[in-house]
Amino acid sequence: MRGRSVLEIGVAIAAALSAGVLAVMLASPWLPQAADAPLPPPSASSPAPSPTPAEDQPPIGLYLLRGPFSFGPCLGLELTAESYPVAEAAEGTATVLWWQRGMTGCDARTGEVQQVTASVARDLAEDDGHLIGYAIDFILPLDGDPEGQSVPAQITILAAQSTSDLLQALETSAGSSGFGLVLDRVPAINPVLNPLPSTAPTALEPMGLYLLEGRLQQGPCLVLELGAQSYPNDPNLEGAANVRWWDGAAPSAGVPECLGRSGDIHEGVATVRVAQQDEGGIPVAYGVSFTLPPNAPGGVQEVGIVVLLDASTPDRLEARVVSGEAGSDLVFDRVDSIDPPLVPVP
Repeated sequence: MRGRSVLEIGVAIAAALSAGVLAVMLASPWLPQAADAPLPPPSASSPAPSPTPAEDQPPIGLYLLRGPFSFGPCLGLELTAESYPVAEAAEGTATVLWWQRGMTGCDARTGEVQQVTASVARDLAEDDGHLIGYAIDFILPLDGDPEGQSVPAQITILAAQSTSDLLQALETSAGSSGFGLVLDRVPAINPVLNPLPSTAPTALEPMGLYLLEGRLQQGPCLVLELGAQSYPNDPNLEGAANVRWWDGAAPSAGVPECLGRSGDIHEGVATVRVAQQDEGGIPVAYGVSFTLPPNAPGGVQEVGIVVLLDASTPDRLEARVVSGEAGSDLVFDRVDSIDPPLVPVP
């Protein structure tokens, strides 16, 4: 009996406690609540500034010259981070690849691909010292013959006009008129072997656009366009060529004079005839004649020049003036295209 009484008392106490807890839970909405804890004060530190973007990196990679270089071979250029000197007096290094073009042009080769190491120097403006570009100096074999005479060459990459995919440059070799060059970024340089066939000696028949280095007799800039119609089968007949001329840009404009213009571009037609033959009847010189209007720059009207084939190549014509200031020597460089922009006179 005693054990049962203890059990009954324990049950009664548990029931009383459960009822108390239930009462507290039901009354909780009416009980005073503790105030919400205040939020921590905002941080007094200023937000970190956005990182300043780094300056554009100079072009890096493999670049292929459109068409052959003026000395004859096709060119490729490999630029790395080590190619760009930081200090004015420092020099970087680059690799120049060259090869003799094949049957289809510079996408093919006649011999092996050669390479030379080039030095790279910063080209700064004399007035304010801003960066114009990077001058790349290297040595090339004359006429693409590795065993023959070598000549120094220079290409200057124009920093402001170039991107990572395309380089705008000038040929700044000694004696060059500084005509423009374009190099495209390529994943690899591997021209296929497709050599030019060996042929019996024939007359050189230059084809394409040829830009005169400098001005014609201190007058206009000049381009000759020679094609199949310039060389008739009968040496007694005349061929035809197109000619364009313009007044070059002012030297102070910062553009090579014949790569810009200060006036309109004029066009005309020239006659081409055989001027001299060798003992076998093969032409060794062509005469080119054309007329400039009286209002042409420099007042030049009748123009006659002779292209000397024995001293010329398909990419470079040696010529001589035979009218006006007879005896003046001329040099024409083959270009892919020429469209000089109008440069306002300062």
